[in-house]
Amino acid sequence: MYSSTKKSNESMSGTIASVTIVALVIILMWAGVFAIYMARV
Repeated sequence: MYSSTKKSNESMSGTIASVTIVALVIILMWAGVFAIYMARV
């Protein structure tokens, strides 16, 4: 998973971007499940 790049800033920004994207996907999935749950209840 770790990329051997010489510039730590690029790998750090890429890591932050990927973590942000994953977090947004998880939040959107949770919001969708919560909306379905609230619609049924």
